[in-house]
Amino acid sequence: MAAALKLSGNAVDDVRLVYSGVGDRPVREKEAEKVLIGRKLDRDSVEDAISKFTAKPPSDVRGSSELRTHVMKVITRRVLLGVR
Repeated sequence: MAAALKLSGNAVDDVRLVYSGVGDRPVREKEAEKVLIGRKLDRDSVEDAISKFTAKPPSDVRGSSELRTHVMKVITRRVLLGVR
């Protein structure tokens, strides 16, 4: 995951969320980004953003689609909630 954020205080001015390993090329979660813009960066806003994920990772020998989706959510929570 790559994340770039621009904050004003604790409010999100701009954000980019990009994931690798969930498709044939890196995937940017634009709908999730839209949810965060203008909001306070807290657990509620992060969970709302995660609910807008559109990536459907494929299953392969390294992990199932469900596992990869779960990992996307966990990493996103850790990264965004770790920003202070």
